[in-house]
Amino acid sequence: MSQVDSRPERPLLYPDWLQALRPVLLAQSEPVFLVGGIVRDIVRGAEGHDLDLAVARRGMRTAYKLGNALEAPAYALDKARDVGRVVLPGTTIDVARFRGETLVDDLMDRDFTINAMALPAAAEQASELVDPSGGLADLQNGIIRQVAPTALTSDPVRALRALRLALQLNFAIEPVTWASIAAARPLLPDVSPERLRDELVTALLLPEPAAFLEQLALAGLASHLLPPLADTTAALLTNLARLEAACDGADATALGLPAETMALLAAHWARPVDGGYSGRLPLRLAALLSHLAPAQAEKWLRDYRFSNEVCRHVRLVVAEQGRLLALLPAGSPDRRQIYRYFKGVAAAGLDIAALTVARQLPGEAGSANPADSLFSLAATLAHHYQHHFSDTIAPTPLLRGDEIMQAFALQPGPLVGELLARLEEEQAAGELKTKKEALVFLSASLNS
Repeated sequence: MSQVDSRPERPLLYPDWLQALRPVLLAQSEPVFLVGGIVRDIVRGAEGHDLDLAVARRGMRTAYKLGNALEAPAYALDKARDVGRVVLPGTTIDVARFRGETLVDDLMDRDFTINAMALPAAAEQASELVDPSGGLADLQNGIIRQVAPTALTSDPVRALRALRLALQLNFAIEPVTWASIAAARPLLPDVSPERLRDELVTALLLPEPAAFLEQLALAGLASHLLPPLADTTAALLTNLARLEAACDGADATALGLPAETMALLAAHWARPVDGGYSGRLPLRLAALLSHLAPAQAEKWLRDYRFSNEVCRHVRLVVAEQGRLLALLPAGSPDRRQIYRYFKGVAAAGLDIAALTVARQLPGEAGSANPADSLFSLAATLAHHYQHHFSDTIAPTPLLRGDEIMQAFALQPGPLVGELLARLEEEQAAGELKTKKEALVFLSASLNS
């Protein structure tokens, strides 16, 4: 369990990014309070990333003023609750009006005691902590405790948050709160899909997503939120998390993939994805849903209002997840085979390879054989994707459709598209390098 130094006069240590923001917060005409997870992280000495603020009035207006001062975009996040958001590189600032008449009213309306603490923006000492529900003691003792008996039933998504926080912080859920999780279970259908999605996403991106699935099942929530899972789903997610950690540099050589391949995968998973996610999310969703039919996987995603980009990408990975194994008997693939592997899947081909490799990883104590043909094949594909994309994966056409129609007196139609496709494959295979060679090839194709 995490321990917290609770000496009343202990100086507060703010993260550098937050310390840089404090002068702007202190310049506001109304007192500004730090609330929620950022306070928990400051008290623990952990590095928080997002900032929740509370003010007595005019939450959205304060957000806009902060945005102007920071030269950052700001918008209304929840007009009914007077909540505004400021978007900064790498972080967001949410500013909300008190939930009630006073700051204490606001804190007592929150989910868990460890999240129901506040600090004035000007605070320099831990003794200035506002803690009406005993959150500091629970933080010291590693306990997840609801603030009020109705905290979870009044907002059932908090049941998921309790499980996620317990895993994230390595805390224990106290018995009364655990009972409230069960009481909140039948109320989950009343929660908007978007809010459930957001909590599921945060949990799935934890270092140990399989542990979250286990806790969901133990709490009786899994059947309300997830499709039936395969027996291998937890192991696949665990291995995938190991692969991601290796690619991020935490275990640079243990899994038997070249450093170049792992760096490419890490960059691929760090790419932005529509919805405010990184590429790591669709990969983990594909692992979660890989045992389903592609249409079932897509329906589950759309029910939770995932973006079109996420839905299409995950469906593609699920539908084509056998591609790498199908290529394995070829041994060392030539350029044509590499082109065909990526044709129609593009970047999803990297996730298909990653899922296949993750399925083959040995147990925690084992290490992969660098000479393993599957790992070698994945490395070869990644190398071509990184270094020969414009040659092997998506070559620039030597001829346009109108040039083909003019050269061979063709009318617009499917034949022109077929000829373009043949031409692209021959280019990718390295058989054609000039327009003249392309015309000779197409002439032979038309006359055969």
